[in-house]
Amino acid sequence: MAQEPNHRCIVCGKPYRVCDDCLKKHSFLPWRTIADTREHYQVYLVLIQYRDGYLSRPEAREKLSRISFSPEECREGVRRQIQEIFSEPETISPC
Repeated sequence: MAQEPNHRCIVCGKPYRVCDDCLKKHSFLPWRTIADTREHYQVYLVLIQYRDGYLSRPEAREKLSRISFSPEECREGVRRQIQEIFSEPETISPC
């Protein structure tokens, strides 16, 4: 008998099930409590590092391009942040 989902992926919003043993870990935060797949967890880590200033836009772009995922499967806010990373920065033209 399948159990009901008890978490929602922070990247795509899809409900998923995490075992109770994972929820009891206090020494570290298991990736399964954040995202439904390892790829989505990797996306989450890159976005957090970019947001907090640990990664530049080019560094975040490079890291995201190595992860197998589709931005279309992501929640709207996540998609916007990914679009920002992949967009070209505005250049100021000389007068």
